[in-house]
Amino acid sequence: WFFETMKWRSLLNHFEDYPLEKTFRAVFAGITVSLFTPNRIGEYGGRVLFLPPHLRWKGTMSTLAGSLAQLIVLIGFGLLAIAVFSVEQLQLEGWAFMGAASLCSVGLLILILTYYNLEIAIRVADKLPRWSWLEKAKKPVRYLAEFDPKALTRALKFAGLRYGVYALQYYLVALFFGIQTGPMEAFMVIGSIYLLQTSIPLPPIWSLLVRGQVALYFWGFFCSNPILILSATFGVWVINLILPALLGMVFLMFLNIPKTLSYEAKKY
Repeated sequence: WFFETMKWRSLLNHFEDYPLEKTFRAVFAGITVSLFTPNRIGEYGGRVLFLPPHLRWKGTMSTLAGSLAQLIVLIGFGLLAIAVFSVEQLQLEGWAFMGAASLCSVGLLILILTYYNLEIAIRVADKLPRWSWLEKAKKPVRYLAEFDPKALTRALKFAGLRYGVYALQYYLVALFFGIQTGPMEAFMVIGSIYLLQTSIPLPPIWSLLVRGQVALYFWGFFCSNPILILSATFGVWVINLILPALLGMVFLMFLNIPKTLSYEAKKY
């Protein structure tokens, strides 16, 4: 989560230089809240609790841009992993493989173009009805246009580093539990699992069940022991979510949430 913290801070600092310690606390609090929300949407709310009022919408848009960067990396490496897996293990027909790969590549290209042209979101927002409550929601979207290509590229690099650390963790935990595979096979399996499990909009606690089934399928090509597979999968889940969430809970316990959410600080 160090690289996730650096990614978010690099985007947030585009608006204001924010202390690393507070950014760190905000990220871990976001993990705690996200455990109980579909697709970890609660991460946005958990983070803004540690931001002053004038930075909350900017922080939310920074999280959104960072999530998009992570999604690009996840889909890019995930598609590559599934492509290699399909050829090596499933012997997918050439025409079917090329069709699926082309379709996915186009989708990834659109996502990248959107990422580097976030002002498109403003144009879309401007075309929405001019209802009073909707007008208030449109204003924060304009912060997305303030990220320059250099800042977005930096965030993309941190997203790639975070992905690499996660994949390495999973591989080492799999080896620890006795799943003997080479780095290439592990890359195929981990990339495929990560892509599919992220595409399912469930709270992390419930997604563990789905994650287990997906892991059993992909690791099953290299390991016949389901206990080892599930142990490795659960172990990574504990390391990456439960332990950070417990730390985030400690940070939240020392935060006066009602006071934080109040708007008494008009000076901001």
